[in-house]
Amino acid sequence: MKKISIIYFFLFLIIFAGFVGYVATAKDFKKPDAGLNQEEFGITDESPIWEKSIDDLAKYLKEEGFLKSLKGEKLATSELCSDAVKFGDIEIFWWDLDKLDKDSQEYDAFTQMRESGMIDLYGSGNMMSTIQQGPFGINIKDYSGNKETLIKAYHKFGVDN
Repeated sequence: MKKISIIYFFLFLIIFAGFVGYVATAKDFKKPDAGLNQEEFGITDESPIWEKSIDDLAKYLKEEGFLKSLKGEKLATSELCSDAVKFGDIEIFWWDLDKLDKDSQEYDAFTQMRESGMIDLYGSGNMMSTIQQGPFGINIKDYSGNKETLIKAYHKFGVDN
């Protein structure tokens, strides 16, 4: 019985490695754009995005056709970010970096998002995928429209406008 268990284990391991290898080499596999340098999107310390609010981003996304309404639902922000609002199926997070303590959990969440595109919610191990642009992060996992178009428009926000 022990020999059969070992054979099945190695068979499973080979099949699993094959799946991982296939996905990693597939043509449609895209690496996440987490941790990208803000300069790649035209963001500098002088960019207008640092003076923008969640309302400004929501208005921009509505003008671009990604939001149906500017009526948002406040989200819990304690130890996560300075402000968060859910507009339909898009969650917008904002960090007031000028007022955040560098040792705070909010600043750690922003740093996690900037470096990896993920936020460990309250240190629980529950990871939330976000896309960063300046002091903002958006979560579009529930968005049913064209996510690539939304991301491209989002990366244009606050660069020149």
